[in-house]
Amino acid sequence: DKSTDFFLGWKMIALIIMGIIMVAALLYQYLIKKQSLRFENSFYLIFFYLMLVAMAALFSKYKYWVVRGSYELLEPVWVVFTYVIICYYIYHFVQSEKQVEIILKFSAVGMAVVTLISVFQSFGLDFWKSTIGKHLMTNPDWWDHLVTLQFSMADKMAYATLYNPNFLSLDFGR
Repeated sequence: DKSTDFFLGWKMIALIIMGIIMVAALLYQYLIKKQSLRFENSFYLIFFYLMLVAMAALFSKYKYWVVRGSYELLEPVWVVFTYVIICYYIYHFVQSEKQVEIILKFSAVGMAVVTLISVFQSFGLDFWKSTIGKHLMTNPDWWDHLVTLQFSMADKMAYATLYNPNFLSLDFGR
């Protein structure tokens, strides 16, 4: 009751929304623009995996967890489906080297931000534990209680933005 997830839940929601948008874009291409379905043999293995995931979800005794995910593991079946959608979407829409270059440049910016946050965390300067970080990750209704917010991550532990504790190879006096 006292534990709140600020990382995995939002990642799950963002991925599912992105997957819905991607499916809409693909349907628009196939149904409205009448483009043909692009497919390669390598996708058979991916779709076979997707079929196994769907069967596991359908026949599971624990439907609640399959659909919603579980504590500290918010990757329900919808997120796994979204990973496959992302794979196919990129295959379908990324056609030129210039597009790949643009994707890599934006990815590099994102990786740089995450790396910077992690490096500061490893020195004990955790952005998420700062007042600005707490304001960004909490609902405005909670802002009067930010002082009571406690983190499960130890000081000088790099977990970036993904709630994944990665230990840097250097020991900074822990």
